[in-house]
Amino acid sequence: MEVELVGEKTCDQTKEIININLRGTRFATTKSTLSRLPVSIAEDKRGTYDPNNNEYFFDRNPRIFHEILDYCKTGHLHLPENVCSQSSREEIAFWGVPQDSIQQCCWKAFYKVDDEMDVLDKLLTYLPLETDSTSSQSGLKRSACGDCRAALWRFLHDWTFSRGAKVFLLHS
Repeated sequence: MEVELVGEKTCDQTKEIININLRGTRFATTKSTLSRLPVSIAEDKRGTYDPNNNEYFFDRNPRIFHEILDYCKTGHLHLPENVCSQSSREEIAFWGVPQDSIQQCCWKAFYKVDDEMDVLDKLLTYLPLETDSTSSQSGLKRSACGDCRAALWRFLHDWTFSRGAKVFLLHS
């Protein structure tokens, strides 16, 4: 079995490499890969250049930066399901990636929080929590509507609440 040797990089090619540190997680990529971002990392005043480590430091969440780099390479943004969509929105905005770059397969997870918050806001409007000064320590007493609201919230967010909640969460 023969092993093919890869030629050494020239000095010009290594100058193309840029190192980025996001809260201790290090990324290495090329300047040309980052060309899709609206601001050059080297010129971005929100970060700090560390000449000792030859890297740019940003106090940002590194969890979706892999996807940001993939976007820079492909023009398509895919988001991990295990990251809060609000956190994803903040990172996307920070790096200047347009939300319309999010691929259709990721829309459900990305926009699910908006839908849930809209439903909860409407429910809170129609199912207010009643107060009663004679009730126990907290001073709050749940009405029948408040109990319904609490049960609905648990149904939507707690898969252990009932079999129906498990089915709902599996299909949503």
